[in-house]
Order: sequence, then C-alpha cells, then structure tokens
Amino acid sequence: MLTVAFYGEWLPLVLPQVSDQTVEDILVAAARVLGISPLCRHLFGLRNRSNGLWVSLGRAVEKLPANPTLEFRLRFKPYTLDRLKALDRSAFDYLFHQVRADFLAGEIPELIKHPEDGLGLVVTDVLLHLLNNPGRKVGDIDLKSFMPRELNGMANRLNVKRNAEKLVETCQNREASFVRERYLFKVEESQCSYGSEEYNVLRDEGGAVHSARLCIDPYHTEHPGLRYSHSPNKKASWSHLCCIEDLVFVTTRSQDLTVEVSRKTGVPCYFKLSTIEELEAMVGCLTGYYRLMCTWTFDLCRELSTPSLVFLRSNKCHGPIGSEVSARKLQEKGGSEVGVGLLRESPTEYDTFLLDVVVEANAPPHCYTIQRQGDKFHLQDSRDFYSSLGGMIRDFVRRSDSPLRLTRVLPFSDYDDTEQLLICASSSREMRRQDLSGPRVISMSHLTSIEDNISRGRYSDLIRAQWSGDKSREVAVKVPKLHSIEDTERYLAVLNQFAFVTCDCVVAVHGVTLSPLALVMEFLPLGPLDKYLQEHHTSLKEVDLVEAATHLARALWYLNVEDIHHNNIRCHNILVVEHTDQSFKVKLSDPGLVRYDHRDLHWIPREYHIQPPLALQDPTTDIWAFSTTLWQIFSLGATPLPGADMEEMRSLYATGLVLPRPDRCPRDLYQVMLRCWSPDPQARRQPQAVMRDVNQILYQVFNSRQKHAYQTIYSEDTDLQQQNGEVESSVKVAEEDTTSVTTQLTTLTYADGSVAQVTLNQLPDLMVDNLISFNTPEFQPPHIYEMGTAFSLPVSSQVRNVKPLDVLLQFSVSSPRLPPLPALPTKPLHLDKSDIKFGIKIGEGNYGEVYRGQMTDAQGRQETVAIKSLKAVGQTDDLKREFRIMQKLKHRNIVRLCGLVDSDEEDMYVVMEYLPMGSLKDYLKTHREHINNTMLLKFAMDIAEGMDYLEQSRIIHRDLAARNILVADQHTVKITDFGLAQEPNKGNYYIRQTNRALPLPWYAIECIETGKFSHKSDVWSYGVTCWEMFTRGQEPDLPQKPETLIQMLKNGKRLNLKPPCHPTIYAELIRPCWDQEPETRPNFSALIQQVKELQEEDL
Repeated sequence: MLTVAFYGEWLPLVLPQVSDQTVEDILVAAARVLGISPLCRHLFGLRNRSNGLWVSLGRAVEKLPANPTLEFRLRFKPYTLDRLKALDRSAFDYLFHQVRADFLAGEIPELIKHPEDGLGLVVTDVLLHLLNNPGRKVGDIDLKSFMPRELNGMANRLNVKRNAEKLVETCQNREASFVRERYLFKVEESQCSYGSEEYNVLRDEGGAVHSARLCIDPYHTEHPGLRYSHSPNKKASWSHLCCIEDLVFVTTRSQDLTVEVSRKTGVPCYFKLSTIEELEAMVGCLTGYYRLMCTWTFDLCRELSTPSLVFLRSNKCHGPIGSEVSARKLQEKGGSEVGVGLLRESPTEYDTFLLDVVVEANAPPHCYTIQRQGDKFHLQDSRDFYSSLGGMIRDFVRRSDSPLRLTRVLPFSDYDDTEQLLICASSSREMRRQDLSGPRVISMSHLTSIEDNISRGRYSDLIRAQWSGDKSREVAVKVPKLHSIEDTERYLAVLNQFAFVTCDCVVAVHGVTLSPLALVMEFLPLGPLDKYLQEHHTSLKEVDLVEAATHLARALWYLNVEDIHHNNIRCHNILVVEHTDQSFKVKLSDPGLVRYDHRDLHWIPREYHIQPPLALQDPTTDIWAFSTTLWQIFSLGATPLPGADMEEMRSLYATGLVLPRPDRCPRDLYQVMLRCWSPDPQARRQPQAVMRDVNQILYQVFNSRQKHAYQTIYSEDTDLQQQNGEVESSVKVAEEDTTSVTTQLTTLTYADGSVAQVTLNQLPDLMVDNLISFNTPEFQPPHIYEMGTAFSLPVSSQVRNVKPLDVLLQFSVSSPRLPPLPALPTKPLHLDKSDIKFGIKIGEGNYGEVYRGQMTDAQGRQETVAIKSLKAVGQTDDLKREFRIMQKLKHRNIVRLCGLVDSDEEDMYVVMEYLPMGSLKDYLKTHREHINNTMLLKFAMDIAEGMDYLEQSRIIHRDLAARNILVADQHTVKITDFGLAQEPNKGNYYIRQTNRALPLPWYAIECIETGKFSHKSDVWSYGVTCWEMFTRGQEPDLPQKPETLIQMLKNGKRLNLKPPCHPTIYAELIRPCWDQEPETRPNFSALIQQVKELQEEDL
C-alpha cells in the first residue's frame, strides 16, 4: 500500500499501488481530498519521506519501493502569496500547515539564524491556537511546543510569553484566517530561501570535473534561477548559471545519470548525479517551474514528460483556462465561425472538461460539460459513454444527428495565451534587453577580390573577398540582382531582419554595402551542405548527420523566438563550418529573395500546394521545410524525387503520403520529422520541442559529441538498446511519438514522361485528423521574393589582378539602371517667392503661421504644400535654424522639407509637405468615438520611431505635443514644427539661451527649473503626448505658473490616469517617461520595444 501524508489535521490517504497509475494520478487524488483546484494542483508534488527526494510525476506507481510514504507538499512557489490566496484559498491554507510544520522541524534555517523573526512566528502561532481554542490563556500553553528546539533557549530572553499576551489583547477579535495569512506573509517578508532545491552534482567544465552544489531558486535576489558553488561551505560564494526563462531544453542519459541543460545563451551545462531518483527530481523541478513561469504547454525534458500534458495534447484539449480566454481564441483563431469548438480542462472541477462551441454568429459560445467516470467519458445528462475523449469529439463532428453542432475543434498551441496558467510568473514584465549595435555599413572600396572569385548566379553574385577594414578578414559578399524598386524594397526587408541575427547556428553578418546593395558575411570555405554531403559521403558517420540536424534545429528555434520567417530552409542554403572526428558543425545562411513555385512543394505545407506564395507568412512553413531538409541531410544531399511531375506529387501529398525514412536516419528522428509534416498546422512540432527532441537523440542515443571526464565508456560491440537499458527508469514515456508508418509503393510519372515505382510513407491515422479543417488564411498574397542561393565560391587563393569591389563590379553588376521617377526632388530646393502661391491659413506655431499653398519646381511640376511664414520681423535666424535642422532629416515619421524661400527682403518661408488630415490634436477630438487602442499604439510607435531617429541624429525637438504631430492617414503620423529644436552640446544637452513663452505642461521638471533640455526631456514630452492620445484629446490639467508646477512635480504629482486610457498603457508606457531623474527614464529605443509588447496584448 502507498501512503500520502498531509500536514495539519488531515488523515493520511492510503491507496493501493495500482499497476496502471502514475505518481501524478496519486497527486491528483490527494489534491481532491484537500479541495485544491485543478489549476493550483500543479504547484504541488510528492516527496519521498525516506530519502527526501521529490518523485517524478511520470513514474509508475508499481515501480515505487514497497509501502512508501509520500509527503504532499507545495513544491513550486507562486511569485507572491497574494496571488495564491486569490486563486485558491484551500491551497493557501494548506501551505500554512506545511510551512508551520517545516518551521517547527527546524527546516527553515534563516528563521533559526535570526531568532527575532522566528520567535515572531511563535507568537503568531500562539495567537492562532488561542483563537481556535476559546477560553485558554497564554499561561496554559507550553511555549516549547510552538517553536523549534533550536530556539528553546531564546524564549525567555526575548519575552515571548509577554509578547504573546500583548498580541492576544490587541488581536482577540481577529479571524483565524487572518492570523494564518500574517504567519505566511512573515515568512515571505523574511526573504528566506524556503522552497529552493539543492542537489550535489559533478559538473563538467571543459573536461575537468568538479563537485558542486546546484541550487534552483527562481526568485533569488542575486542569482535567480540556477546557481552553483564548488564549496561545501554554506557561506561560500555562488555563481549564476541562468534564469528559468533562459532554459531551452533538458536532456538526460540514464546510462550514466547525466543531464544536459541547454540555455538561450552560452554552451550547454553537463551534470552527473548519483541516482536516477536525484536526476528525476532535479529535472522535475526545472520542468515544473518552466511550465508555471514560461510555457505551460511545454515539457523541458521529453523523457520525463508530464502525463497529464501528454493526455491533453493527444486529445487536443487545452489546460484549465477560463471562459474569457476560450471565447477570445474562438474569435481570433476560429473567426467565430458557427460550429467551431474549443475543448478545455475545467479550472474548478476534476474529471470535468468543457467544450465551448460557437452555435450562433456574433454570440457568446455555448459551453457543454463532459465528465469522466473511470476510463469513460460522457456529456453531462447523457448516457452515451465513450472510451476516449478524442474519440468522443470526433464522433460529434462526424454524426449528422450529433447533440451539438460541431464541425471542428481548435487544438492548443505553444503560442496560446496561457498567462492565467503561469502562476509562478512575475506580474511585472521586464524590458527586453536589446543589442542596438547592429551590423556595419561597409564601403565597397574596402573590399578587394579578383574576377575568378566571383560566382555568378541567376539571382545573385557571390564574391570571395578580403575586407581591408577589419584586419584583412576574408568574407563572402552576396550581391543580389535587383531589377526594380520593388525588388530593392523586398531585399531591404530581408536585410532588416537578418542583418541583426546573432545566433551561432546562423551565418554571421559583418555588414552591408549600400552601392550596390550587398550583404557581407563570414566566409565558410567548405561550402554548401548538399554538395559537401555528396562529395564526402564515405567519411560521414550517422552521428555527424544527427549533429548537423541539431545545429539546424537550434537555428530554427532562434528564428522562431525572434519572430523571423526564413522561408528558404534548404540543404543548399546550409553551410559547413567544420568537420572533424569529433564535430560536424553547420550554419543556416540568409534566405535571399524568395519566390515559391511548384518546385518547392516538398518544402512547403500541403495546405498551400495550390497557392504556394501564401505559405510565405505562415511560421509553420519553416517547420515543414526543416523536416524536408533533414530528409535531404540523411539522404546525403539528394533532392526529393528529382524530375517528378509536380502535379502528381501534389495529389500524392494530399492523400497523406510523405517522403520515406532515409536509410541513415534514426527511427526516433524520423518520428520527429513526421510530426513536423503533420497535416494539422497547429499540431506540428514547435521549434523548441524540435530542438529538444533532436538534441535528445544526439545526447542519449549517440552519447553526444561532448567528451565528459565522467562519461561512461561502452565497448564498440555493445548494442545501443542495451546501453539505454543499463539503468532502468520507471518513468512512463509519452507514447505520442511511437506510432508506426506504413510503406506504400506508388507509380510516379516524371516530367520527361517516364514512369517509375517509388516508395512513400503513409502518415499514421492519428496524425490525419479531420477535426482540423484547412482554412486558407484570409490575407492577400504577400510580396513574392526571388529565391536566393547560398555560397558556392571557388576557394582559389590566387592574388592576381586584385581590385576594389566598387571597381570590379562597376560594369558587372547586373542590376539595370532605372529611369528617374517622375517625383519631386527629395533634396530641399532653394525657391523664389514666385515659385509658391499662398492659400488659406491652416495653423499657427511658436513664432510662425502656416498656410496651405502650391509649389512649382524648375520642371514646372506642382505640389500642394504647407508654407510656414514669420509672425514678426527679426526672427529670420530662428527660421533658418529650423530649415537647417530639417534639411538633415529624412524619415517616414517626420514631415518632409520641400524647400526654402530666402529673398533679400525680410520675407522668408519654409515649405513642407502638406498633410490634409491635420494635427493629431484635432484628429483625436473629431474622431474620438471611432479611435481604438490598436490605432493609438500604432501612432505611439510612429512617434517613438521618429523621435528615436532624432536622437540618433542628435536633435532635441523641445516641443513634442499632439498639436505638433500631423496625421498622414489612419495608420501613420509624422512629427512637425522644429521651431524650438536645437542640437545638443558634447554633453548631449542644451541650455535655454532666450526667454520666450514655452509649453510648460509638456516640459520635464529640469527644463522648467534650470532650462536644461536633452533627449530625456523629449521622452517626458513623449509621455505627455501619449497621455493626450490615450485620453482621446484631453488637455493636460497642470498649473501654468512655473513655481507652482515645479513644486508640484517635485512632490511627485503627475498627470493622473484618466479614462478611457487603459491602466496598463499608463503604467508601462506613459508613467515611466515622467521619472524625476532623467537617467532612469527610458530612451526611445526602449519605448519602441515597450509599444511592441503592448501591441501584442489585447488592450
């Protein structure tokens, strides 16, 4: 029998050790006894009393030692106790009993070291006892029974009895629940390491093994997440390893009890533990915190998966999310289409599932309740029982007489909004760190090469060159053949993403050249992977190919995290970095300009085979292409079915057929490939899971390429199956990827008319699921790019006829010279007064008036413009300064300067582009009923990007406000009025020189008090401008008198949050701009990132 021990007054739970149960089943049974909700039960675990180790949730109960006693404990600490109290009072109350028991047992060392804190808990506990036992007095109690024995000698010295009597006198009317709360909050306030887990490990550092203590504490003030120390001394210093959020995956090898921890940055960490139980406990802690802090739907370690998550995924069932999240997803992902449903676990009731179905357009979904009885499922109030949850839903879809109108269900995804499930996540989101350095702009004259080193392709030229500007580094220069302005714009869009990629599995970009437009990248002389595989197939081992797959998987994951669609993952677009006896490293190259056609069918999802260009904006396209590229790698660089008739291939793919497993491909890896080829787009393996699984195969099956000093050595004739079974694990592994495929011999017609028999594989039935319909995304086809080619450069080292690339390419660059566009010059013109005609007055600035008018250039072309004139004589210097500043600027979010009229008389006019929709201030008041936060966040982004450009250009605007923002269209605004703008001194600030009327409510405190302006004072003005926008045009209600305003701002008074401004926008975007210290205000780059994050939310 198995015993679950509880803290408090609950009797132990005694259960038989049933063969088909897992430890998680026991955990759920215990949580139900205590009334803990299905949502919060994920915070709890079972700890083996005999060895003090946490038991893996997937461990089979029958494999536990005989008659074990397992302690039911809260294992994963929520970020705050207030959150736990709000979510589940039963879980909160149970935690009190757990903490009290641990304190009395002396297991919270910080409270023993600081007796005043510990004895404070004793006094609180005494009060609680008296509240629960009316009539008793402090003198009737043995105080020693309320404290750990380590504190017995301190009771008299710290007057515990007297303090308890005083507390009883003041709190005798308090509820017991309040006292329990204070008890827990006192522990929280002590900032002790309660709940952290520590493991003794061997750590491999560069081949040297060190004993270490590994501690897991996600909320540690100095080293949050994982930290380690090589000293057994408790007071020894610690080193930080990584935060929980930085984990990518964990792989284990049971043969030698080693664990590989992969992080977002840095090399993987390798640890060896003493027993399989310690290994499972440590991995369980990492996985549990990751699921509750980062991605609820993702298990870090595939071998130690969570059984309940495997069940949910296999039945396309969401976790215990609420009805609001469900309704939002049905609207966003299902389009509120009648018949679309979403299956979710009940957040309040066990063995209960909720099926939300859209039964009427533009109406809330109807909720059906499904209950589980034993191993059967049925609708509430129905006697029709089903053996599986998924089978039940399938039956509802297929039956014409179904009790509910269900056509399809939406499966859960790693990209779902699961914020309410992330119980341990911090409520305050930290600003993402950005590397703003970026690539260099390189002059072609600094790159030298010879004609023989130019490889001319259909879509680009590739040049092996020497970069004299960087210690004569050898580089590869990719010069695309751009035939139109549209080509240039598309290539710039690609550069905008890939020039900033910093992944060790993606080819590094050193910089760009501007004339001609080209990409300067690291030179990798071993060349494309497909050719290398074909030419060196005799020297390549299976482990080499698996390692290449891990590098490609990491590149896929990185691009996914950065929200970059590659769209051209192919074997020829991967470059070989090195090949040794111990390493086979490859890197993914840039995509170039991509254009899909029928030849790409093998690499794009089958739902896009009719219209391939639509696949360009689907992130799962890269996942499908990754799988096909793996097929190429294990087929030694071959192209799938070369010469086959593509129309016939399209028909075969539509029936569920896929490419067969190459002979060199491990069966486990082919299972991963099948998941990437799933016909259900949302069921395709996500990049993080792909990287975890592929690395697991390398690490576990092939014992990795890493040489550990503690690595177990196996004889060459030892069977891999026997290796994997040397240390038996009792954890139940998910059966999700153990399905078999059927092989089918198919007749295939080739383009030349010949016919041949080919072998293809049929996808398993469970992967061909008709619950998901293939709805073509409702968007216009994206820009169609030309397909790029990766490097295939000659490796000649001749140095004859070396020329700068600007000379070498002068007549060879195939981009044609385009005729000039019939548009007005972009360079501001010096105009005569006769070239402009005035119309009506449309505005007024600090010292000028603005008119609508007409401008005629030297070619006779006319344009409607805005003309700014002086209000009074003697201000020409100000207008000239404004012209001089605007002349330097060229940005999509800054009003374009057209010209200057500067005659011998006092007449001087600045001519700018005309935007008929007027100022943002007027636009807000006119359209306030029709403006939403999505539009305003786009405006906020435009202003921030324009101001960031000004900051990079060393211009302080000094008059940023809604009145000085012009609306170009419903999606674009531009900054105008540079009448007060100045260029800062070397200290990046400007001191006011003249005494003039200034817009004080928009000014930072230092501007009003000392006349000191900087980019950070522009940030303050940006905050006020956003306040104007999100309050829909309200006026800043601040005093106009400088002395009063300064005093008020010094006292911390700021513009208040006013409806309809959303509280999150005020707290995270607007309010930080008004920090009293300029240095602590965000810069405009940070504000751009903050707006991006707000745009991703549903505000």
